Amino acid sequence: MPIALTEIPVSPAPPDPPRKRWTRSECVTLERSGLLDQQRLELVEGELISKMGKKRPHVNALTLVHTWLVQVFGLQFVNAEAPIDVAPEDTSLNCDLTVKAALYGGQACANTGSST
Repeated sequence: MPIALTEIPVSPAPPDPPRKRWTRSECVTLERSGLLDQQRLELVEGELISKMGKKRPHVNALTLVHTWLVQVFGLQFVNAEAPIDVAPEDTSLNCDLTVKAALYGGQACANTGSST
């Protein structure tokens, strides 16, 4: 006697393969070795992300904003598309009150009552 098939058996999806979390020093080593030549990558939370190319509207907007920022803040404070280095030591209040304050004319912030 024939049997009606009501469900198609589906095998479970394989789990995601483990990913390598890259450190900044590992990326520097890769870059120096030449393995990353001709690739536009950025390190975001341990993952190497391919950067997209820019189209004309993006370039036009960037040019307008850059010109305006230079007029407002001056050329010495505006760096179009310069890489930023967000190291753990750069995110503390102490760094803001000392190192970064010096960059803004030596004007230290008022004491917030907390110390870090």
